[in-house]
Amino acid sequence: MPQEADRTPRAITTEHVVPENTTPDRLDRYVAGTLPEYPSKKSAYKAIKRGDIHVNGACVSPELRVQGGQCIQLLASAKPRQRVLQMSVTVVYEDDWLAVIVKPPDIPVSGNHRRTITRALPANLTPSPQPDAMPWPHPVHRLDGPTTGLLVVAKTRSAAANLGQQFETRRVRKTYYAIATGQMTGSGTIDDPLDGRTAETTYSVLKTVRSASHGWVSALTLSPHTGRTHQLRRHLALRNHPIVGDTQYGHAEHLSPGNRLLLCATGVVIDHPNTQTEMAFSIPPPKKFSAWLHHEEGARDDRATTDSSS
Repeated sequence: MPQEADRTPRAITTEHVVPENTTPDRLDRYVAGTLPEYPSKKSAYKAIKRGDIHVNGACVSPELRVQGGQCIQLLASAKPRQRVLQMSVTVVYEDDWLAVIVKPPDIPVSGNHRRTITRALPANLTPSPQPDAMPWPHPVHRLDGPTTGLLVVAKTRSAAANLGQQFETRRVRKTYYAIATGQMTGSGTIDDPLDGRTAETTYSVLKTVRSASHGWVSALTLSPHTGRTHQLRRHLALRNHPIVGDTQYGHAEHLSPGNRLLLCATGVVIDHPNTQTEMAFSIPPPKKFSAWLHHEEGARDDRATTDSSS
């Protein structure tokens, strides 16, 4: 039988006003991407059906299209349904409003999984003393599961709304480091549409080397100017330069040792949600990336020497 919403009067524990410029989306999907109490669409869907989540004071359907100005309310029985994951992550910066951490590879940011970055945040961050502090720190953007690098986390509801709007309006500047297959040169823009929508990525090649297993590989920086799903990986694959280790958009011959995706979010520039001061964060790419590049280059040289002496 369908689950009936609980209409017993209950106290409101949290209120979230949807920013005016928000793109209309299903309520369950919006809640899962915005409110840390419900890290997956499935958990949000069930909470809405139970009546634990209201919009403008009323029980609604999970299919409701969220629009700017609406007030989403969590009721007293709505409690975080996830357990803290005791996993260490590197914290690059932290204050009362936000944190910037380094996401390890092959662990999803959130979702209905046992091991997620979201579940590990309370074990790594100091609780905020601000009056609108969230019970669970909340990542304000996503990184693909296999991607490593900088991840911005909000610790208060006002910070989550402000930072979310910065990402939504593309005011955030992001930089990635990747090793792609093939011989790339110079710099340029890739603007192939993705899923029928405009998409733009700029790139700059840092180094191109002969590779023992790939012929040529190129180390480069990438900056997405739109936020399409898997944009960087798809754009490079469309230009026949899939990222090394990309099992989804590359091919078997493009794998790296351990099938690790050689893509890292190395830079992010945001405005502080409380002071509006510009803040720039950067990290070097993992040492394993450069070690793999040197190994490929050296192995190619060794193979060439062996072939010439045969």
